[in-house]
Amino acid sequence: MMRKRIKVIIVLSFLCVDLLCCSLHNAYCTPLDREQVSDFYTEAVMMFRKANEIALTNPETAKTLYQSSVMRFERIIKDGGIENGKLYYNIGNAYFRMNDLGMAILNYRRAKMLTPDDANLQHNLQYARSRRIDKIEEEQKTKVLKTLFFWHYDFSTGIRFIVLSIMSACLWISASARFFYKKAFINRMIIFSAILVTLMAGSLVVEKVSIENLQPGVIIVPEVTARKGNSEAYEPAFKESLH
Repeated sequence: MMRKRIKVIIVLSFLCVDLLCCSLHNAYCTPLDREQVSDFYTEAVMMFRKANEIALTNPETAKTLYQSSVMRFERIIKDGGIENGKLYYNIGNAYFRMNDLGMAILNYRRAKMLTPDDANLQHNLQYARSRRIDKIEEEQKTKVLKTLFFWHYDFSTGIRFIVLSIMSACLWISASARFFYKKAFINRMIIFSAILVTLMAGSLVVEKVSIENLQPGVIIVPEVTARKGNSEAYEPAFKESLH
């Protein structure tokens, strides 16, 4: 028993030193080369796996390992010049394991911007959102819109762009063939392609306008009072705090 306690103390000591060194290094950080990026990534993955193994038996040490893992992933993004969905996905997983839903959702959403078609990411983001304290029900109008314009809400930006590109090519080919062949199926192909091009193009334009005009955010603190203006002098916008 004593030997086990000593082992835990040693691990915690090394982790504390590790966090301190990483903090000091970040203050005077230098760009990472390819080999350093690889080393940081390997260490981050190993720490994350080790934390998973001891999460039930030693949650405090596991939390410290998760934090060290996050620091390495973030270092790769910041100083390695590498920004991809996988890194943000791993960071989100680490924060979720630390029960920090705000930071988990934030990084899952960052990952979604870079890898919108990742099924595991979609599942984790949806599950993290289901764990929120605040349950915001969709308006009936929104549900109807999602049913009528399912391609806009259910298909990712990448898929809609691919469909737009393919249908645009089909439209031009069909339109060109129409000059030489007066066939009914060519006319149907022109109409079908034109409809899909219009739907996909319109969907992408609406999405772009929405992104430019709306600024979505994630609450990363346990609780906050939303107000009607950018000052504490304004009245609360809701009866209860947001989480």
